[in-house]
Parts: sequence; structure tokens; C-alpha cells
Amino acid sequence: MGPPQVETLRAERDAVARQRGQAQAQLAEPGSHVADFSVRSPIDGRVLTRTVERDERADPGTPLFTLVDLDRLYVKIYVPGEQ
Repeated sequence: MGPPQVETLRAERDAVARQRGQAQAQLAEPGSHVADFSVRSPIDGRVLTRTVERDERADPGTPLFTLVDLDRLYVKIYVPGEQ
């Protein structure tokens, strides 16, 4: 194999590597939009109520869920003064 053939093979290898990189970028692109439509909570907890159903449109500022943090529960009790 002479130098021109080696250069041709290197050029083909580089072209295939570029095509592979472009294909990987195209595959990753649809997944990058998933983060745009994901809802994340700032706390760990359980969903107590769901205000909006799946695939239902919600306006900005609309509460989607009511969460409860099971590690930070509290009870408020009202006791009449005579008791």
C-alpha cells in the first residue's frame, strides 16, 4: 500500500467519523427537548393531589400538583379554651 492509498484511507476514515458525529448529534437532539417539557419539584415528596391531568394544557403559574414531604409533617390542633 503506497502513500496515496494511505492518505485516501485516512480521508475516508475522517469522513466516516464526521458522519458518525453528525448522526449522534441528530439522535441526541430530540432527547434534548424532553428537558424543556419536564416538570421537576424542588423537594422530594409524594403527590397528594393532581390538579392537571396528563396531556392537559396548563397556563403558566397554574399549580399542577400538591406535594407532601413525609419527612416534615405537622399537625395543627385547635382546642377550645375550657378544655
